[in-house]
Amino acid sequence: MANKNHLYPHLLLQDIEVWEAHLAAHHGYYHTIKYDVKVGQGRDPGPEYTEQMRQIGLGLSQRRIDAVGYTDDHIDIIEITNRAGLKALGQMTGYPILYSLTYKPTLPIRQVLVAAELGTDMADIYKQANITVYLYPERLKHNVHSHSNRD
Repeated sequence: MANKNHLYPHLLLQDIEVWEAHLAAHHGYYHTIKYDVKVGQGRDPGPEYTEQMRQIGLGLSQRRIDAVGYTDDHIDIIEITNRAGLKALGQMTGYPILYSLTYKPTLPIRQVLVAAELGTDMADIYKQANITVYLYPERLKHNVHSHSNRD
């Protein structure tokens, strides 16, 4: 696969394959998709730095949502990962709150997980948390160095 990181900032290659499978299955669902969406306040490196460096530090330390999909009637906060565990659950819990605080949307927000597989015991947890899950097991990649392999 050609390097597509320029299309999807900060996604790992195996996550890009899962995301592209989702896009193909739901072609045209969103009228707009934004990637690497910054939310939250970030961390101020401190008064010993120049104002310009402090602003850069704040921007670099903000949390980033993999993708935000916009329809006419709702907004999807989308986490994309090879294998989804508790880390993704935490992101799916926190990101909608931070998105709301940062952007003050007027449309309802949905939590959407796009993954190749769920970690052990996660299916019931995601269901109870009311997170919409799309799985693409044919895109499963086993990469022990990936952050997305942690349950």
